[in-house]
Amino acid sequence: MKLALAWLEEINTVKTSDGERVYDLFLQGEKSLWMGVQHYLFESLKSLTKEVGVKSYGRQVIERREKSHLRFIADWFHKMNLLVWKVCASVRPKKLLVYTTDIIDPRLRCDFRFERIYRYLQSDKLPFYEIFHTTHLVRTIKNLARLRRPCIYIESFRYKLQSPIRDIHFQDKGLDPVLRRWWKQNYRHFFQLIQLQKRRIHDLSKLLYKYKIRVLLCMDDFRSVPPLLLACMGAGVKTIIVQHGLLSRYHAGWNNPGIPQRRLFSPDKFIVHAPYWKSVLDKYCPHLSQRAVITSGWTDYLKPVKKKPSKSTVNILVIYEALWPDHHEVRLFMSRLLRDGDYKIFFKTRPDENGDEQIEAYFGAKPRRDINVVERLGNVDMGVFDVIVGSHSSLIYQLLVTKIPVIRMMTSYAFGEQLTTDGLTVPWFIETNFSEVLEQAFSLSEEELDRRRRVFSGGGRYPNYEEIIKSVVEGAEV
Repeated sequence: MKLALAWLEEINTVKTSDGERVYDLFLQGEKSLWMGVQHYLFESLKSLTKEVGVKSYGRQVIERREKSHLRFIADWFHKMNLLVWKVCASVRPKKLLVYTTDIIDPRLRCDFRFERIYRYLQSDKLPFYEIFHTTHLVRTIKNLARLRRPCIYIESFRYKLQSPIRDIHFQDKGLDPVLRRWWKQNYRHFFQLIQLQKRRIHDLSKLLYKYKIRVLLCMDDFRSVPPLLLACMGAGVKTIIVQHGLLSRYHAGWNNPGIPQRRLFSPDKFIVHAPYWKSVLDKYCPHLSQRAVITSGWTDYLKPVKKKPSKSTVNILVIYEALWPDHHEVRLFMSRLLRDGDYKIFFKTRPDENGDEQIEAYFGAKPRRDINVVERLGNVDMGVFDVIVGSHSSLIYQLLVTKIPVIRMMTSYAFGEQLTTDGLTVPWFIETNFSEVLEQAFSLSEEELDRRRRVFSGGGRYPNYEEIIKSVVEGAEV
């Protein structure tokens, strides 16, 4: 990932033969649409460095829909769905629009990562419509049936591909030969993606203005949010982004290496869940932190736990984490954990994935001992756990507040490197017996555990995110 990020900065600063930077080729006012393809560029560059197994990512982004045998049905579905939403919005105008990805928990009828937001909006009777980023048509229809509410899909704004991008000559001789060859093969696909985004921004902006949307509340999904922000800017819509997971320098789209700040755009408010996350944005995303970032009291419900009386068995909480390139490395760590001692293993699963599949991904099809599944941490006494094991998820950071020692698996996956570089966890290398790492964790002083808690959560209390949202929504002119 480090090499992919370095290559992204090189691509972001490449010049045409006329001396124009690539980020200046696509401007909307003073802001660069090049920011809107940073995520896709980074994913493609990761595949180039053999860190994920997807090839020609840029071409897939453009051509996936064109090759689908369901294209006609998908076009009809999105057209009809958008028409239904327009009728509803005409009859019952609502000034708040909520964006999440199209991951609908059937129990919650929303993305589980936004559960608290939805509970607040419904309890405070703030009416809203929804807009989603979606992918597969069958999954979209299934989730719409779970939702049972009129909504918009970003993919409803569908366009035929324009004529191929003309050849552009670049001053790219200084690039790594592998990177230079990749750039020559793929730049047209990213330029084409920007053309599609530009049309989508224009049409979304008109829609938001016509149907009197005045506030966008969305999760920080860097795939779809950048063009959505530009559409809101064009329609005079206030924007609030709420953090939903980890923030790091590897979140291309927020971190835009090589692109000057004057070309980047930001929301009106970016709500993060702890002072630590604001420090990350200060470091890697200064265009956001200068005016938009607000620390909320999201993690106030987590408190330092009371130590339980000493017991013979060590209770270990293992956190299931998504985004692994593959599960081979984490299975090696879990195999060592099960082999090195007679520990009691608790396994925190994600609610949006199959529990049995999560267990198999970490421990294999037939674990050598019983795994105690924990679906929701709010339902258990955190004091029963002696240590926490993970790698990179935002939950690992949040659990620092409990002052339970956290052990980080030192895999080749760099996503959670901040946990180590900032001295927040005990590192566990695969060649080390877990009993030795456990001894290090138990030797941490109360003062050190408290320092780690304060690094993440600070020392005071912060504005409640409900108050921030309500003040923006109620202050927006209709």
